[in-house]
Amino acid sequence: MTVDYLALALLAGALRQGLWCAAVGARALGGAALAGLLGAHAVRAGALQRLLVVPEPGERWAEVSAVLADGVDLVLLSPPGAVSPQVARRVDARLRQGATAGERHRAALLVLGPWPSARAVLRVDRLGWSGLGTGTGHLLAGEAVVTAEDRTRRVRTARVWLPADEGGLAPASAESISAPAAASADLDWSPSRTRRLTAVA
Repeated sequence: MTVDYLALALLAGALRQGLWCAAVGARALGGAALAGLLGAHAVRAGALQRLLVVPEPGERWAEVSAVLADGVDLVLLSPPGAVSPQVARRVDARLRQGATAGERHRAALLVLGPWPSARAVLRVDRLGWSGLGTGTGHLLAGEAVVTAEDRTRRVRTARVWLPADEGGLAPASAESISAPAAASADLDWSPSRTRRLTAVA
């Protein structure tokens, strides 16, 4: 399964904050795109050295994810197929009892696709780019409408720069907004093809 831009932006945001992360089963993890979202300063500061990547975990992907959760703050998981409630409960339980530096913590889990016990489902409803003219210009900014739906079916929506000036995500105003730097405010909205991203913890 491909790793969508929202997942990369959330992963980059965690790495920029100094957190340890792991990517399991994400064979198409875009290293260049992730480095771009991190920004040159974060890359030079060693942010990518805090990322553990297991592109081919095999049939024991659930166990691999659970073990990695003991030592990282966020796990990005791309399961090979449908996930049973029993497997999801086993991984969730391991996440709740993970430990980093001797202190008990709960690692966060982001899943590309459905997850039976998900706390929230994230999706990009609209994505627009600015900076391009008629056959001229460069992509300068992307603006996205991100929707989160929790277990009670409560829906929240936010407009964000994806990416922001310094990589990752940044809030955009509720109105039609001016893009950062020299970007045009006229965004060409189009339906997103982003897959569903599940936030488990």
